[in-house]
Amino acid sequence: MADLIQREGTLSSPLLLGLYGRSNSGKTTLLETIIPLLEAEGLRVATIKQTHHNVTADAEGKDTWRHRKAGADPVVLTSDVETALFLGRKLSLDDTVKLITSVHSIDVILIEGWKQESVPKIFLGEGDVMPNTVMHYDGQPSSVIELIIKMIS
Repeated sequence: MADLIQREGTLSSPLLLGLYGRSNSGKTTLLETIIPLLEAEGLRVATIKQTHHNVTADAEGKDTWRHRKAGADPVVLTSDVETALFLGRKLSLDDTVKLITSVHSIDVILIEGWKQESVPKIFLGEGDVMPNTVMHYDGQPSSVIELIIKMIS
């Protein structure tokens, strides 16, 4: 399938495709497998991971944490290798997509979590099937790649 997709620009809006399933069902492993395959097809891929745990990527006592504690919102940390944006609130999926696409041309956004959202989804493992499920993952990454290519064509 290599080079099936040739693009000068980007899609008018990226394809959003969710992955959902119970913990340890293989969602992250599948993402690690399909991202390089999609990029080999010429697609620009972004991911969004949602967690229900109260976690922060910022570290207490660090300068960015101190900026936030003083009242700045948002706070941005930029280095020679990456940029991190700290907001003092959770963004909706829609706002997260808008933020990502405002700084990058993206063809496909793969979403881990947000299983209640009205986006097409791939189900991994066992359990209740959610609305908008377009595939029950069969263990073959190539079937996911074929689905994505079909969805964006």
